Amino acid sequence: MRDSLRITIINDELITILTWKQAMQLVHDIDVKDVLNVALTIELEGKLWTNDKKLKDGLKSKGFNDFFEP
Repeated sequence: MRDSLRITIINDELITILTWKQAMQLVHDIDVKDVLNVALTIELEGKLWTNDKKLKDGLKSKGFNDFFEP
């Protein structure tokens, strides 16, 4: 039997302006290409799953610690 995989598509227009600003403030000097992932994590109160050490270290240095650790 196969494990099921559930994917949910979220419209980025549902992310509030305040959350976009917060995410940009966090990533602007790390990697702005990650702003959507960080914004979505904040908006959904989720955990960010990334292997990007630079992003993780940079976010941790700013007090962001909502990471998924398998």
